[in-house]
Order: sequence, then structure tokens, then C-alpha cells
Amino acid sequence: MMGVYSFGRTSRRNPFFGGFVKENISGELFTNAKCAIYCCTVNDYQINKMNAYIQKIESQKENYRYNLLGLFAILLNKQFNRENAFFCSEFVASVLTECDNFNFGKPLSLITPHDLQEEPGFQLVYQGKLADYTKSEPDSIA
Repeated sequence: MMGVYSFGRTSRRNPFFGGFVKENISGELFTNAKCAIYCCTVNDYQINKMNAYIQKIESQKENYRYNLLGLFAILLNKQFNRENAFFCSEFVASVLTECDNFNFGKPLSLITPHDLQEEPGFQLVYQGKLADYTKSEPDSIA
């Protein structure tokens, strides 16, 4: 299962409605997007666990929401868990936790993109325009 998944807007024009999204990185939204791509080492068992977790969410995506309230709570450093709701870094952390290889040492509802960047097992492999990366690495993201 290759793909780019996130929790974000489900409608481009309305930021208040969001949920689980399978992104189209070739689409207009990402034409000029800047990104930082990190890698980490996982085994086949861990990949299978992460894929199963994502597939479960995707099969029930109508039950999942964007955790907008969680973003406000994180600004106040307050834990705020909502069932079946994530903001993007919280979602990424939950997927990584699912493979039993990561322990962030704090609640997932407080994980920020900076926390993910600082994770010891991650290595920066690319930073720049997403369109340039997809041209140079066509098989690494689908």
C-alpha cells in the first residue's frame, strides 16, 4: 500500500470540515508545496501493522474527523483526546506507535511536527519543493 495519507481538509474551500484524506500529490494543491521528507527503518512486520491500521481507518473514514479542537489544545499544552479524530502530526504519531517501534514519551494529542522531526530514529532525506522530489524519486511516493 503506497500512498500519502493525512488528516486535513476534505473540501478545499472549507477548512472546518476535515477528516482522513488520501492525498493526490500530483494535484493542484501540491504544485508549489514545500516539504521535508524523513525516513526511518522498520521491518516487514511493522510495515504490515501500519498498513493494516491505515486500511482500517480508510475503510471507516466516514467515522473520522479532523481534530481542530486538538490544535487549540496543543497551543495551551493541554491534552485533548477525541475519539476518531486527529490532526496531521497526531495521526502520523498514531501510525508510528501502531508498529511498536516508537514511544514518544508524551500523549499523541501533544505531538507536533517538530517532535516528529526530532525523533532520534528519523533522518532527513529531502527538503524543498515536493514537485521536484516527485520528479527525481518517482517510485518513492505513490
